[in-house]
Amino acid sequence: LFGALAQLLRYFDSFFDRDALWIVTELARGGDVGGKIRRHRQRREYMAESLIWEFFRQACEALAALHAKKILHRDVKYEPGPASS
Repeated sequence: LFGALAQLLRYFDSFFDRDALWIVTELARGGDVGGKIRRHRQRREYMAESLIWEFFRQACEALAALHAKKILHRDVKYEPGPASS
């Protein structure tokens, strides 16, 4: 469907539970971006700027691929976890 975008996960299913939409995909190796950010916070380590730009580049490429297929993504955002002290 999206050619060279190897970062995309395979979609398996989706369902509603109460007021939440759950989307079932293949397991992301290394976890998601939010988990990576939380691990860095817990270790009190900075992320390399090059890694942050790589995440941004991948997100932009994925959105461009969706838009090229006339698929609109409603809500793209990062939801931060609890603030580190």
